[in-house]
Amino acid sequence: MGSSLQDAVNKGSVVLLFEPKSYKTDGTAFSFNVLLGDQDAADKAAGVDLTKAGGKYTVKKESYDLTKCDAAGCPARVLFSPATTSSGALEAKTDKFFLNLNMSSVTLALTLSAVVLTGTTTDGTSWVTTTGGRLCGYITETDLNGAVDALPDDLVQQFGGKDQLKKLISSLIKSDVDSNSDGIKDAKSVSLDFSTLGGTISGMSP
Repeated sequence: MGSSLQDAVNKGSVVLLFEPKSYKTDGTAFSFNVLLGDQDAADKAAGVDLTKAGGKYTVKKESYDLTKCDAAGCPARVLFSPATTSSGALEAKTDKFFLNLNMSSVTLALTLSAVVLTGTTTDGTSWVTTTGGRLCGYITETDLNGAVDALPDDLVQQFGGKDQLKKLISSLIKSDVDSNSDGIKDAKSVSLDFSTLGGTISGMSP
C-alpha cells in the first residue's frame, strides 16, 4: 500500500496542496490544510512539469467537509494542528488524513490515522519549499475494508468481488501496527516521502 501511494504521488496522480495558516518559524504553533488537487487543465495541456515551481492547480471538492459549511466557507477535511517550524525543522500532526488512491480502474478512498509529517523548510517567513519531507501513519484493516465496501460492485469484478479484493490486499500487505494496544496487529503502516514547491490555486476541479 505504501509503495502504491508513493508511486501515485511521484507520478502526479495524487496531488497534495498545502495551505498554511499564520505560518511561524520560531517554534510557535500554527496549522495548515492539505487539499486534494489536480493539475490545472491549461498547464496539463501545455505539458507543464509538475516537479517545477510556479504551476497552477485546481482543488477537488472532496477536500472539504461539505456538511459543515457556513458563511465563511467549508472547512478542509485534513487539518494539521499543531504544526511547528524551528530552525527549518517542520513537524506536524493530524488524527485523520484522507486521500484517494487509483488502483487499476478503481479508486480507493483511504483514511490514514495518527499521521505525523516532518521535513525541512528553507523559505524564511513564508512557507513554499520543503525538502526531505515524510508523512507517516497507518490504515486500519477496518478502514481499508470499508474503502473496498464503498466501491461499486461492477468495478471490483475484475478482482473476483469485494471479499476477494480484501483477501488480495491482506495477502500483499501485512498488518504491522497494533492501533489500539490490544496485542493484535490490526493496521498497515504507511510512509510517504515528499517535497513541496510554490504553486497557485486556479479554481475548483470539474
